[in-house]
Amino acid sequence: MRSKCRPCNEHRKWKAFIIRTYGINAEDYYNMLAAQNNKCAVCESEEVNSSRVTSGKLFIDHCHDTGKVRGLLCSKCNHGIGLLNDDTALLQKAIEYLNKS
Repeated sequence: MRSKCRPCNEHRKWKAFIIRTYGINAEDYYNMLAAQNNKCAVCESEEVNSSRVTSGKLFIDHCHDTGKVRGLLCSKCNHGIGLLNDDTALLQKAIEYLNKS
């Protein structure tokens, strides 16, 4: 019998999504979260920083070339890295640009 509880159904869908998309299960996610002290791996924020994320969970960051999961990020850090195409040279240029001021 399926649960009619919306949070339970959403959690079940999330668990299926992360297995299918990232190859990790909920236990893996929560172990990573604990290892990161419940904070973003980059800025160390405990907030997801996105009104679109209703789960309250940090994003699962992964390498788009290998599919390997790197860690859990808040929305801002996840999008920032993604918008710079996960390109370390470009990120370094951004750092150098910021250091000019």
